Amino acid sequence: MNKESFRKTANTRIMGPVARPRWITWIYTAFTLVMLLHHVYVTVFFPFPENGAIPLRFVWVLWAGVTIILGRMWEDKCFWILTVLLLIKILRIAIPTPELLSETQTVYELCIYAFYICYGAGRVLGGKDRERFISLFCALWTLAMVVYSCIGLYTAFTGVEVPNFGNRPFTLPANEKRLWPVYHPVEAGTLAALSIAVAFVGFFMTKRKLLRWLYIPAILAIFLLNVFCASRTSYILSAMAVAIVPAMLLYETLQKRKKQGKRSAFLRLGASFTVFAALTFLLLFVQMQAIPVFNSLKSQSLISTAAAEEKAEKPAETDPSEMRDPAEESGEADDNRLGTRSFVSDEGIDGFLTGRWQIWIHCCSGISHYPIYALIGAGVHDPMHHINYYIRYGLALPYIYHFHSTFIQTLWESGIPGFLLFTAFFGIFLWNAFLLFRNRKLPFWQRLIPLPAFLCWLADMVDVAGYCNFGKPPMTLLYLFAGLTIAFAREMQKGEKQS
Repeated sequence: MNKESFRKTANTRIMGPVARPRWITWIYTAFTLVMLLHHVYVTVFFPFPENGAIPLRFVWVLWAGVTIILGRMWEDKCFWILTVLLLIKILRIAIPTPELLSETQTVYELCIYAFYICYGAGRVLGGKDRERFISLFCALWTLAMVVYSCIGLYTAFTGVEVPNFGNRPFTLPANEKRLWPVYHPVEAGTLAALSIAVAFVGFFMTKRKLLRWLYIPAILAIFLLNVFCASRTSYILSAMAVAIVPAMLLYETLQKRKKQGKRSAFLRLGASFTVFAALTFLLLFVQMQAIPVFNSLKSQSLISTAAAEEKAEKPAETDPSEMRDPAEESGEADDNRLGTRSFVSDEGIDGFLTGRWQIWIHCCSGISHYPIYALIGAGVHDPMHHINYYIRYGLALPYIYHFHSTFIQTLWESGIPGFLLFTAFFGIFLWNAFLLFRNRKLPFWQRLIPLPAFLCWLADMVDVAGYCNFGKPPMTLLYLFAGLTIAFAREMQKGEKQS
């Protein structure tokens, strides 16, 4: 076999998604699903799941190489954007402080996982194989989140801590007055909101009625988990995730029945947006009022009575320093300490943003003190060292670990070049999401594909839910559904050109 024939065979029989042998596709699908669901494994077994699945991380590098080859990733401009962004992270450490390369190894491995395995899955698979892959992922992810939600709800209803195998518990801290389901409430709430969007994709993809309607109680359980996390960001995201579905269905219904034209299109958009806005605000109100209603009902429930009797039978020896104020005990707080957080509170320096605006301003202050950071960034090792030097007071926390915004975090760590690459990837995603959203010929589930990633991008405006340095669960959904969005949109454009 000469060089030309070998190249032709490799392109058609291995890298071509249509002519590729079925066993390669099956192995790739199964193994990639395991890789994408690694956070379920971490949540169960590890005390610090945000650090990533350590036993799997060397496999990630190997599987990233498989993804690059099978998907011809070198033909994708987003692949090069993400690769250069990764190289900037590596070089920023390797050149000035090579001794820190081993300490930041996990960061690079998480980037490889997100940039290649998560993003590349949509490019490797095509046609029906891609649909089966998405359907399986949505079902497995939703099932895992239902189990996760049920454990969290058990803690919320009983006040009993449920630790994972790494002794990281589902708990109700007395000072927080909201549920901590292994992860931080904001991260867990964001994960729940994105998972609602994933469940909706699975709902509209599933053709069997029985399996389809199983998604409804699953969405309700995940929604309730988000309620008890009491995160304002995730409240907004979950409300949007639910409200956008009927708004899109209304638009499609009106589009079939009404006459075409600019005026009709404007009226359809107006009606759909009105439904979306009304449902979003209604669901926000419901979530804000859910915990007070729960507390009032629970104070009269048998669960609360049983818990009180158990405490009376087994008096606990309490450290005097941990005793609560009698005035606080005589208040209306419920037995399991689960309270409510006002949607606009006095936390932090500026209420609603809880000090974020002050942190963002100090990013500019830090760059003004170190102008070279605008070009090369501050690096990924302890990036908040200089910022915490400037921030002395006025924040909800005495010490911060990140900028509470992935975009600003990227600017600080990787400088203007890295920031431009990151925002370029975000812009490409938005454009392709728009192309999918406006195409009426596509099945409804395919038009919903950008939703999980879009919600994660919104969360990352005010947090770091999908940031690679921390390996948090929303990172999987962000890069997976961003890659699927771009793959579907490019396939659609290619088909339109051919026709």
